[in-house]
Amino acid sequence: MKQGATVISSAERLTQDSVDAYKYHPNNGSVAYDLTGKLDFRLTEKVDLSVTGTYRNVANQFTPGGWGDSGNPSWSLLNSQNNPTDHGDRYRAIARFRHRLGGNDDAAGSAANANKVSISNASYTLQFGFERSNDHRSDPKHGDNLFDYGTSGVMTSPVRQHSA
Repeated sequence: MKQGATVISSAERLTQDSVDAYKYHPNNGSVAYDLTGKLDFRLTEKVDLSVTGTYRNVANQFTPGGWGDSGNPSWSLLNSQNNPTDHGDRYRAIARFRHRLGGNDDAAGSAANANKVSISNASYTLQFGFERSNDHRSDPKHGDNLFDYGTSGVMTSPVRQHSA
């Protein structure tokens, strides 16, 4: 606002009646979804395969700088309708292959097998994992349109005709 030659900030004209006191933080919230699944397969008597997957989706609208003494009170007072939202997706998959070695072929322990060396309770495991995370932050007004942030309007240049 301009008064004569002096520019006066709109915030300087705020009064106690200009402010609404809430018992909650306006334009803040968080929503999260977590899914987990696991499948176990016994392929043979000595071979197991286990596949596990998780998915997480989060949308967290927050006040930059937080609340309270260490926060940014001017943002929460005058700009909470533009609180940004952190969006995040995470995918994770794990596959585990286990092979048990050895064993006792002769449960009775016959004399023919008495001098043989056998392996018991030994196994090896192969495990593979994959994870991907996608995160971004945007405000509700501009979203992903980067050219709308911080512009004061449409800029046009005059077109000049040149004659030869």
